[in-house]
Amino acid sequence: QYSLKPRVLLYKHFYWDYSHSINCTVNMYPIFVPFLIYII
Repeated sequence: QYSLKPRVLLYKHFYWDYSHSINCTVNMYPIFVPFLIYII
């Protein structure tokens, strides 16, 4: 049980990080797309 606990904590941290980065990407999307179109 001791070896399992840090892994779960790490997993939760990783999951939060992952969802946070997706959230940031979604928030940046309306800004980023016109920028991309402008470059292309």
